Amino acid sequence: MRSLRNIARICTMFALPFAGARAQQSDPVVDLIRRVQTDVNDLNYPRAILGGNAILSAGSVLQPQQEVALRLALAVAFYPESEGRQRPDSALAQLIRVVRLAPDAELPVTLAWPGLDS
Repeated sequence: MRSLRNIARICTMFALPFAGARAQQSDPVVDLIRRVQTDVNDLNYPRAILGGNAILSAGSVLQPQQEVALRLALAVAFYPESEGRQRPDSALAQLIRVVRLAPDAELPVTLAWPGLDS
């Protein structure tokens, strides 16, 4: 029950900017993961990390493929191209968890860059 309240709180915090954008029902967890991925694509790494960690702290409501997508986005957020902002230990921790969840998972082309691929 507590994890459902956490998801509701996270939805309110991160999904409000998109509240009027969609007429159809969608999964709030998927929307939050997309928000983290959008923040990574927009180079807003601190917000992506904050949102990703908030989703992970909500508990075990994530399906395995959702957790993989989220952790891959977090790995990129922790290890951006600008060297001064890289947190290799945090990125590696996310990638290790991805390998444990889905050994055959691939980093999406939209998130990949040569420094992270190596």
